[in-house]
Amino acid sequence: MMMARPKRRFPDDKDRRVWAYIVRYYQENGIVPSVRQIQDEVGLSSTSVVKARLERLAEHGCIEYLPPPEKGPSRMARNYRPLPSCSLEPTLTPRGMRMVPLYGPIAAGLPIPRPDGSVPLEEIPVPVDFLPRAYDDLFALQVRGDSMIDAMVNDGDIVILRPATEAHRNEMVAVWLRDREETTLKYYDPVFDAQGHLQAIRLRPAHPHMEPIVIDDPAQVEIKGKVVMVIRRLDRRPLVPPSGKEVPPKAV
Repeated sequence: MMMARPKRRFPDDKDRRVWAYIVRYYQENGIVPSVRQIQDEVGLSSTSVVKARLERLAEHGCIEYLPPPEKGPSRMARNYRPLPSCSLEPTLTPRGMRMVPLYGPIAAGLPIPRPDGSVPLEEIPVPVDFLPRAYDDLFALQVRGDSMIDAMVNDGDIVILRPATEAHRNEMVAVWLRDREETTLKYYDPVFDAQGHLQAIRLRPAHPHMEPIVIDDPAQVEIKGKVVMVIRRLDRRPLVPPSGKEVPPKAV
């Protein structure tokens, strides 16, 4: 029985940035950059991430691997070359910018969109100097509601998040409340008993007229991400998911 070939992933912005750097470096130096140089230039989290990006470029006919040397590093060092037949546009992202995928809204009654395997609604350009370089998996959500206005997070703003399953006190987190089947963006405030055991979780809003959400069963709180940056969106336009139906504005 024949096994189905895995579906190739379409090149994303980071693939384009890797390809752009390879082309520029090759034109300037006559050789391709090393894996470590690509990691440092593009701001990827590890050399293994770089290798995965190179594999994807090879799948799409942008590079080809050369026979590995009998001695020395493996083929992933510099043993590849760019192919002029590559149709991938290499210059979509301005230098010094990172494109962060925006997956949807964070709103009460709607599951938090999952970055893994999902197609982003759009990509948000953000200066790399404003973002932590150590994270290669940042994603963005659009806030619906005004529960965090005193933290300068307004309805329609974009929050940049780092995926996380744990948090420290007073960190702003996106969570899924399992029993309520709701999402919310709040400050994380764990409550411990005298023995130091987690007893409850308070999710604090930043709004003078809203009370904290107190969850007596911590297992019902599923942390999805920590906020690392907030972007003010002046047009405040609602997101329209691929279904074509506008997401209803619900408070978070």
